[in-house]
Amino acid sequence: MVSAGHSAGVRSARDLRHELIAELYREGLPVAGIAQRAGVCVKTVRNVARRAGLPPRNPSQPERDGEILARYVAGEPVGSIAADCGVRPSRVRVVAARAGIPPRKGWQRLYPLDEYAFDEPTETGWWLIGLLAADGSIYEREHRVSLCQTLDDADVLHAFYEYVGCPERPLTLLNLSEAARARQFRRRPAAEARIFSKRIVEALARHGVVPGKTATLALGPEATRQPAVWLGLLDGDGSVGIYRDGREPRVRFSGTRRLMEQCEAFWRKTLPYSGPQPAATPHHKGLWQFSLCRMKARAAADTLLRSSQRSLRRKRAILAEIAAYRPDKVL
Repeated sequence: MVSAGHSAGVRSARDLRHELIAELYREGLPVAGIAQRAGVCVKTVRNVARRAGLPPRNPSQPERDGEILARYVAGEPVGSIAADCGVRPSRVRVVAARAGIPPRKGWQRLYPLDEYAFDEPTETGWWLIGLLAADGSIYEREHRVSLCQTLDDADVLHAFYEYVGCPERPLTLLNLSEAARARQFRRRPAAEARIFSKRIVEALARHGVVPGKTATLALGPEATRQPAVWLGLLDGDGSVGIYRDGREPRVRFSGTRRLMEQCEAFWRKTLPYSGPQPAATPHHKGLWQFSLCRMKARAAADTLLRSSQRSLRRKRAILAEIAAYRPDKVL
């Protein structure tokens, strides 16, 4: 027979455990983590929370669940959907299951992808590496590679999809919320090309395209030797122009100090030239720049145009004008 004192002790321990569960639940800890800490099952955690009058986790949100379902059906990775919608991956699977969508067993990509595209880049691949270094983003947790451009320049996004083997994949239009739009300067409509590949993320990292690269970007040794990489960087973060009635064409690169030092070293070896100028110099808010003018700009434009058949059309047109100048037309 169990004594009354012993029975009271058991109830007291249970009550303390339930109080702990309720406290951790209010603090927002994941249900699985609470269960592990309290030494109970997940179902017990939910029952304790319900009896304590606490709101259920992940209540039904038709609009959010509709987005989850649409993206799941479109073949996007569960981890990416969960991160964007603010839920756990298990919730994504629950939403899909409740809608009658079968679980992903033997799942294959909706749009095929060449996982080896950047292992040994072609000239187009090197150009894209430069463009991704300037305008791309890497999300390591999702193995996502993202490249954004205005719709006017969407041809480079299609070139990216074509190179990685999914030319039929649609672009993602970027629509800011009202609050975000109020914080932004007016801008032209933009789109994003995005792929998910651990192997491609690792390949790009070898060439210097890594997460959080904005303040520390430096290209890998092989990438610094490729003219097409500098063409891609120019398309993303550089500028080209013809000034003073055509007498002063200019090609200007922009980026981190280390990147611009690499840029200067490349052009000193490629053109070549001696003397202290042109050189990488500080520009604005921690950025540096490297500019080539007149005859050096003409020689650089010719080198860049020959490095890749694919590049940003509007800048390529100006580079072609610069390369066409004859020495007697440039003072």
